[in-house]
Amino acid sequence: YRAIKDIALEIRVGFASGQSSTDIVGVPHIRPMNISEAGQFVPDGMKYISEEEYRDREDYCLEAGDVLFNNTNSIDLIGKTCLIEHPLRCGYSNHMTRIRVNPDLCVPRYLALVLHSAWHRGQFRDRATRWVGQAGINTKSLADFEIPLPPLEVQKEIVRVAEGCARQALVILDQVVDITDEKEALASIAAVSVGEAE
Repeated sequence: YRAIKDIALEIRVGFASGQSSTDIVGVPHIRPMNISEAGQFVPDGMKYISEEEYRDREDYCLEAGDVLFNNTNSIDLIGKTCLIEHPLRCGYSNHMTRIRVNPDLCVPRYLALVLHSAWHRGQFRDRATRWVGQAGINTKSLADFEIPLPPLEVQKEIVRVAEGCARQALVILDQVVDITDEKEALASIAAVSVGEAE
């Protein structure tokens, strides 16, 4: 196991903006709602800030391979994590933390998967500071959080298997989404699973 601070080149919290809006034509300002519960970056409902407000904040832009961690939310949602797959000129909320890993030590997608899995298992609930209606994970707590860190080739294989499972889940959903009969749905799931195994 290694602490995130041992594998990260940078751990940086975003900035608050009381002026962000869906009506502004400007620079995206990413918020917790832009990380889905499936651990995906989703631009739906994106808010924007003006170019003037973004001035001198270009260093908050996101690069491919950045990991975004939701550091403040309800106790049930704190810790959602996603991988940024494409460069994005943007800012991100102070409720988000950007992690840039040392690629010689950690595969970015592996870290995103591990942190999002930790959220699913409720591992951030006990580490969070709570107040009315919200909870938070500060930078030190996140930096000290330890993750299993196998060799890079093993990390890549874990990512490959995880992505394969996600694709299989989508196939299953496509098969059963319009099926209302329980037995027929279960049979369809079983058929898809057997087909994938073969």
